[in-house]
Amino acid sequence: RVDVLRIGRIALLYRSQDGEHLGRWNMETDRWEPLDSRYGLAVRDAIRMAGQKKAVDLVDLPIGGPRK
Repeated sequence: RVDVLRIGRIALLYRSQDGEHLGRWNMETDRWEPLDSRYGLAVRDAIRMAGQKKAVDLVDLPIGGPRK
């Protein structure tokens, strides 16, 4: 089981409920790719903000540039 975070049309991220697995959708390869664990807290916080369980704040997420 994972929680999924969609940020408009620029990012699709997931985090397993135990926090062990993180990933993002790569629009260029059309595949999921794992994320480094250093993004774990940022993804968790962003998911909590989206669910209105945490006050909105800035987070450092791995978001690629626009698709051509």
